[in-house]
Amino acid sequence: MHINQFKLTNFRNISQVDISVEGADIVALYGENGAGKTSVLEALALLSPGRGMHRSSLESHIKKGENTWATHTNLTLQNEHRTLGQSYTKGKRSVKVDDEALKSQSELSELGNVLWLTPKMDRLFMDGTAPRREFLDRLVFSIHPNHAKLMATYKHHMKSRLKLLKERADSDWITLEEQQAAALAEKIEANRADYLALFNNHKEGISLKFSNTGEDYLETWKAERNKDARFGKTHTGPHRLHVSGVLEPEGIKLEQTSTGQHKRAVLNILLTNARLIAAQSGKPPLLLMDEIAAHLDLKTRQHFFHTFTKLGSQIWLTGTEKDLFDGLQNCQIIHVQNGTFSHSTL
Repeated sequence: MHINQFKLTNFRNISQVDISVEGADIVALYGENGAGKTSVLEALALLSPGRGMHRSSLESHIKKGENTWATHTNLTLQNEHRTLGQSYTKGKRSVKVDDEALKSQSELSELGNVLWLTPKMDRLFMDGTAPRREFLDRLVFSIHPNHAKLMATYKHHMKSRLKLLKERADSDWITLEEQQAAALAEKIEANRADYLALFNNHKEGISLKFSNTGEDYLETWKAERNKDARFGKTHTGPHRLHVSGVLEPEGIKLEQTSTGQHKRAVLNILLTNARLIAAQSGKPPLLLMDEIAAHLDLKTRQHFFHTFTKLGSQIWLTGTEKDLFDGLQNCQIIHVQNGTFSHSTL
């Protein structure tokens, strides 16, 4: 997925902008904090299903004083030119591809994958376990498009089970919910295991590990009904997966890395996933990397810049200073100031 032209209207702090980057493998946006750089990446992230980089409500993207936002994208997919238009007004999201309305935003996944790095991910393996599970499942979704629906349906049955436990419902009803959830759990874990095996075939500078899978959840859930009812949560299941990793070649656990080492590890995960997607689908993903240079020394930054050129992906980067992007080739540099954009080329 290569963006040729990207138009934004009334999106966050941007009134209107038309960004032309045809032929650019890398697009670098630089400027002061609050200038509008991240707003562009947020809008690009909505080329994929879901709520984008920060999972913000679509309503929150509307520029103050306006009642709608819109984007228009001219892009190239496997040598074919396509157009994608999106708008959001009064609680309704409209998506059109080549002027044909999509029945569901999930159809966006057929265009290709969008991966992103945000400053919040600088502590992905240092804070709670839930964000890294969500991160992992989005990576799995890039290879197994049914994964998101499986997770959503599984969580629905888990929620229904807890409600029945709280209401002290008939055990047969509880068993039925557990059986349906267990069938979904098996498919979820199969997707994750398949993804991990594929990931390891393409990994570079990182290794990942998941906590135990394949547990007999029906027996466990039955034995833990009283405990789950008392605490109001299901203690066991795919939703409790623990994801860990090791930075190579140092062999350091990710939760023990320095800030710079941690960012290097997360970048390696994303780039490994990009290589995997390209190998599986023949469609290198679009990469969005916010504040890419933060916590990276010059040598490490130059290493990743060199790696970027070999991916076959179009990559959008942001930073506060233009010289942070020295060393990039075929790069369109765009200065962002108060929602206005001016171009230069490296």
